[in-house]
Amino acid sequence: MKRHDIKQGVLIQNHKIVDLNQMEVINLETLMNSNINHVSDFHLNSNQILIVDGPYIDMSPATQDLDIFEIVKRKVLNAIHEAHRLGAKEIIFLSNYIPNINVSFYDDDFLQKSISFWKHMIKHSKDITISLCNTFEHNPKMMLDIYYGISSKRFSLAFDMGHALAYATMDLNAFYEQIKPYIHTVYIHSNDQKSDAHLSILKGNLLKQTSTLNIIKGFKDINLVFKSFDQSDVKKQLEQIKMILN
Repeated sequence: MKRHDIKQGVLIQNHKIVDLNQMEVINLETLMNSNINHVSDFHLNSNQILIVDGPYIDMSPATQDLDIFEIVKRKVLNAIHEAHRLGAKEIIFLSNYIPNINVSFYDDDFLQKSISFWKHMIKHSKDITISLCNTFEHNPKMMLDIYYGISSKRFSLAFDMGHALAYATMDLNAFYEQIKPYIHTVYIHSNDQKSDAHLSILKGNLLKQTSTLNIIKGFKDINLVFKSFDQSDVKKQLEQIKMILN
């Protein structure tokens, strides 16, 4: 995997399964739950990168309610400040865009509010990169429009392969290729293409798809985080990725 300069990582709560000293990337699932307490269980080595996930699902920057918007803003700012305190290099937020609403005024409003919101957050991010990750997207258009609208070196995109497998309506390799130049981190997990089950890549349909195999074979200069809920077989998942790359 070194040949492709891919840094592999796992969720922080799985440090009892995998020796974190062997991982180049440590991922803190969310700063809004008890997982943050585990940070004191280890010290990052000089060659390790900490990536944290911000609050998600009900944290939409495009909410119509001003009171809720203030809560979203406060929660996101708190997460950014905590990520900085922990020495994180990147904080990843899910876009929370809902394409199934499928009305133009929603899309226009979501785009403009997202650009304004994340521009404001970048002012507080200091040296941390803020990245926006696909959630329910059918295609990457909204993500790219937000990215281009912000145009900052401290704002990037992230790719969740499991989310794309479950919700994308276009070829996954084509989806990935469009955002590839702007991403640092890829989350990898599997499902049955019907729901976001966060299965091991050894289960479900992820490795049965030619498009996803092509994505993996093309990995280069990324942080790859194994995101299955059950990571009891994470060592086998790592070996599987090495086999595909070789």
